[in-house]
Formats: sequence, C-alpha cells, structure tokens
Amino acid sequence: MDFGKTINKKTLSVTEKSVSVLFVIYFFWWLYTQFYPENVSIAMAWGLTYWIMAFFGAVTGWLFARYWGGVRSIIGRTILAISIGLFLQAVGQNIANYYVLNELEV
Repeated sequence: MDFGKTINKKTLSVTEKSVSVLFVIYFFWWLYTQFYPENVSIAMAWGLTYWIMAFFGAVTGWLFARYWGGVRSIIGRTILAISIGLFLQAVGQNIANYYVLNELEV
C-alpha cells in the first residue's frame, strides 16, 4: 500500500485537527499544573498520560517518513529520526510512570 496515494485532504485535515486539539488540551492542562502545584493528583495524571502525544507523533512520523521516501531520501530519514526519538520518549515516559505508580525509587 502506497501511503502517498491513500492520503487525501479530508483525512489529513482530521488528523491535523485531532493533533491540534490534543496539543491544546495538554498545554492548558500543563498550565493548570504550573499555577496550582498543590494539586498533585492532576499533575500526576498529566504525567501518566502525556506519552500518548509522543506516541501519536511517532506513528504519524513513521507514516510521513514512508510518504517522503523512507530511508532513501534525506527528508524521509530526518522524519524517521525524529519519529524514533518521539517513540523513545514515549517508552521512557512509560518506564517513569511504572516507577511512579509502584512508588519505586531510582
């Protein structure tokens, strides 16, 4: 399946809107945790779910890297490298979440 041929303007628009809404929600959620640090449970909930944004960015990046030629082009390799970084951020965030939820020390 060639991703470049299956992508259309309507699908891209829905994806862009979804990411934008998710980003705005996380931004205001983060802002709330900065102004009200005494509410620890809200801050912990933000930290426990933030990996979703990075994971969504990694998956989207893999698809767009393939669209731009994958490892055969400079742009595809660049997008792929950023996507791998976002995926590793999501993995690291989940490892940190494990330590937080189990009250373990590093």
